[in-house]
Amino acid sequence: MWTPPARWHEVSNPSPHAISAMSGNSGWCGLQQKMSGARRAAPAPWFGYICLPRPRPELVMDTRTALNFQDLPRTFAELVAPARTALVLWDLQKGLAGKATNVATLAPNAAALIAAADAAGVMVAWSEHTFPPLDQLSGHWLRWMMKRQNVSRPEDLLPMWQAGSEEVQWLDGFRPQPHHLVLKKQQPSLFFNTPFDHHLRIKGIRTIVLAGFATDIGIDFTARHGNALGYHAVIAEEAGEFTIDDVAADIVAKMHRRNPHVFAPEGEERAEGGDPAA
Repeated sequence: MWTPPARWHEVSNPSPHAISAMSGNSGWCGLQQKMSGARRAAPAPWFGYICLPRPRPELVMDTRTALNFQDLPRTFAELVAPARTALVLWDLQKGLAGKATNVATLAPNAAALIAAADAAGVMVAWSEHTFPPLDQLSGHWLRWMMKRQNVSRPEDLLPMWQAGSEEVQWLDGFRPQPHHLVLKKQQPSLFFNTPFDHHLRIKGIRTIVLAGFATDIGIDFTARHGNALGYHAVIAEEAGEFTIDDVAADIVAKMHRRNPHVFAPEGEERAEGGDPAA
């Protein structure tokens, strides 16, 4: 256990000579006065004097760490080097990925990524999405569910993605292995209210590779959230199905569709008065 190289020193009413002698090169020293609640015309007596001797160079903790530019990957191979990379499998569950239009190609590609990651010793993390009971959901999610279920009153909503339901079970043929990390979540970011960041930092992970369902929602959110926390983010392309440009275009289209109070039906941004901006 690390212990300080010397004791604190305390003396009462030191003389100026003693103060001068004790400071010098010995370290940092300070004086503390005893003050009463009433305002005093004359200086108060010294209450005490403490001195922390200057630590010896060999006992000073080296706080230098690798600077960002020293650890900056220069090639894609360095960016996804196994020792610094984690594979994130997003919502490979029956009620989520199982509803994807490209599930026929998503499943075998995800399986190939998992096999490659395990063979290379890459950390593998699975997101497991569930929703709490309706009375514990925020207004944003209630409105989203009302649109999804095409109902006008929250009282008419049916619960979705409840723990233990068939919807949240893993896709057929997919099961996390004992050495994989499974993180339960209720929001479209794996960094929100989960210990994901903690697990990554313990293992020295600097890059996350994301693959799975809903690239334009949770994968996009998690990539941006990871960037804000200092991680590199890589999004796996669905071979032959779409590119990251397609994802970006779909995000813009979804913003227009889900925010009619901001965008006019034609896609023009509305002015503050509610009319399409000129």
